[in-house]
Amino acid sequence: MQSGSQSRRADVEEAELCQTDVSGTVRKEFKSAEFGDERLTDRLMQVGDRLGRAPAESIPNACEDWASTEATYRFCDNERVDPDEILSAHKREQRSRVRDTEKLLVISDTTELVFPRHPSKEGLGDIGNSTTDLEDVKIHSTIGVDPQTHRITGVIDQHSLLNRSLRSMTRWVW
Repeated sequence: MQSGSQSRRADVEEAELCQTDVSGTVRKEFKSAEFGDERLTDRLMQVGDRLGRAPAESIPNACEDWASTEATYRFCDNERVDPDEILSAHKREQRSRVRDTEKLLVISDTTELVFPRHPSKEGLGDIGNSTTDLEDVKIHSTIGVDPQTHRITGVIDQHSLLNRSLRSMTRWVW
């Protein structure tokens, strides 16, 4: 009986995680992003709000309408929007959250994203063979977790590695 109740609780906790809405924290998280145009920082917070309301959804599903979807894609394609600046703004907030923390768990993970070959994905690493035509990128993320609350404090660092450059590094990185 005890294990059944623990299993149901785990199912409830998992369902709660899948429905997590982080949109309310986005404004604070990205307010320090500097793109040289305040309107882009405002747009980042709008995009973050939309995606934060439905973090497991695709961009079109999270944006709910075509105008918001198109605005999100335009933001992502804007040459003045630097992904490193977005991550830097988040990292500044993450550091302020852990400034007075005595202990912090540091967790790293590498995720491989594999895509069918397509002109829009030019530059990814080629992992295809004679029967498949695939490209990929590996994302190595390091996050902080408060050991007392078990809450993620944020991304400490993140690197994108194209498969072709990764092959020469695998001997000493992993």
